[in-house]
Amino acid sequence: VVEQGWKARRQPATYRYRQHGDSMSTAHTSSGYFNEASLSLETLTLFIPLSGRHKMWRRFSKFLESQTWPKVQTKLILMDTSGNKKFHKRVSNWVSHCGYPDVRLLKFWPGERPGAADEDRRDEQVKHRVQRAVARIYNLMAREVTTPYVWILEDDVFPPADCCEQLLRGFSPSVVSVAAVVPSRIQNHYLHWGVNRSRSNVPGKGFEEIQGSGFGCTILRREVLKNEVFTFDPQFCNGDYDVSFYTRLDGGKCLVNWDVLCQHGSRKRVPK
Repeated sequence: VVEQGWKARRQPATYRYRQHGDSMSTAHTSSGYFNEASLSLETLTLFIPLSGRHKMWRRFSKFLESQTWPKVQTKLILMDTSGNKKFHKRVSNWVSHCGYPDVRLLKFWPGERPGAADEDRRDEQVKHRVQRAVARIYNLMAREVTTPYVWILEDDVFPPADCCEQLLRGFSPSVVSVAAVVPSRIQNHYLHWGVNRSRSNVPGKGFEEIQGSGFGCTILRREVLKNEVFTFDPQFCNGDYDVSFYTRLDGGKCLVNWDVLCQHGSRKRVPK
């Protein structure tokens, strides 16, 4: 109903049910927003930009098969940005027999040379090329999403199998983004940040409010994406598309779930 343009509001009434045995009416006990909003029944979009990492595809496809969010409640969008025919055919073959009933494999050329995603981003020119390409990718993504939530997962990030549910459990009416813990590929910290863009390499516990995060493994509300235009501007937030996005975000809390630690396939060691 919501996808067709209707607006929904939660009724503020207290619900009661008849308890058999002693015939007492008992008020329903809330067990959190995840249950109150029936998020366990939610259909979400899982968006994955594929850069053509042949060596990681086998492991990544196994994660897609084993992750525990119901496949019938997942609109899977695989965006192949590699420009590699052999890689595209490999992914297409997997799509033909995967267990996801709603899956789209898109081709999109973001305008940078093949393999740019794995180049050393400490080089400013490389970083800027990648940032431009990624902004184009996520602009297309923002137009494709129709579900209330979108789970963005990069193709070299490997979360725990129950990642999706563990991130969704962080949402409340005031929360618009919940991220997993993803170690940086090239630096000794994690990809989320706090006040004044402070980064940490010391793990925490449970949910913590943050200022923003990279898109390595993050669930966002669609409402913060539908009017977003991802941009690349070296004069604004050093051109970082993710920092720019969260800087412009008007209202809503952002969280990280420290209990959801991902492995970064492009990094040899995890920050301690």
